[in-house]
Amino acid sequence: MTLVLGGPLLLAGCAGCPTPLISDLVIITYEQRANFNHWKLLDQEGTIEDGVFVRYRIVSIQNNDTHAKTFHFDPGKIYADEPSQTPIPFIYLAGALPFDIPPGAPFTRPLGITLRIPGIPGVLKNEPFPLHYASGPDEHVLIIPGPNNPNPPPYANPFTQGGV
Repeated sequence: MTLVLGGPLLLAGCAGCPTPLISDLVIITYEQRANFNHWKLLDQEGTIEDGVFVRYRIVSIQNNDTHAKTFHFDPGKIYADEPSQTPIPFIYLAGALPFDIPPGAPFTRPLGITLRIPGIPGVLKNEPFPLHYASGPDEHVLIIPGPNNPNPPPYANPFTQGGV
């Protein structure tokens, strides 16, 4: 005979139980919209032969954990493979700028981020590149793909195919 008494008590919580190690977690959700190697800046345009640009959309930033504090979102802390691969502000017209998100205020206005990934375009063109966030001291950030993240991401020219 098996007696299970502790199960419901564990789910209900207890006064002497340990508290979570992190209670100010910020969750950033993104989508990898497209990989491309064509660039355009004002009236100039061209193609890179030694890599691809990867276009992301930041879908939401949730700052509503138990002990949330003002979160300073810095797009310069976002990277894919290497921390040195930071967003390129001038490729593709809209780039994200740093801003603050107060506790309990979810941010759901889409933001654009473009990174350059070195390599052979034909090999990289449909590869997923998960994002990372270089959290600073006393900062806890989780960055995850959203439910509408295309897999594999499309290879596209955002300047001729309606943008991404």
